Amino acid sequence: MNQNKRKSKKIQEITERIKNMPDLTEENLKPEDYAVPNGFAHHIARESKKIKTAQLRKFFNEIKRLQRETKSSRDIGKVKMELIKMIPELVFATGRELITNDFYNLLEACILKEEKGKMVCRFEKYEEFENFVSFLEAIVAYYKIV
Repeated sequence: MNQNKRKSKKIQEITERIKNMPDLTEENLKPEDYAVPNGFAHHIARESKKIKTAQLRKFFNEIKRLQRETKSSRDIGKVKMELIKMIPELVFATGRELITNDFYNLLEACILKEEKGKMVCRFEKYEEFENFVSFLEAIVAYYKIV
């Protein structure tokens, strides 16, 4: 197996693990799993160098804007609506090869879940969104050094 396949496989393993989590609270998506060297975020950043930096920053900035807008109200309804509206932007970026399929699948697993035969935003509590933001912050931080 060549190195790119191994790298891709690691992101796929992380994506599956996230997809199978009941929620993205810190009890499931633990900072000690993603924020440490050689943790999820480090692996994802190392294996996602084909992603255009501008695209990563664009998506990250949109998430941070949403966090700023909802921090005081903790409005999970607005968070869910805005995140779902970001999915087509991610699809477009994937189609233009600005982000990789693996990175798209990872973000989709973080944002969406299947419920009663349709895809819905997986966040039920604002704390899940905050942990997702922390996860993305760690990916961006590691992306800058790898």
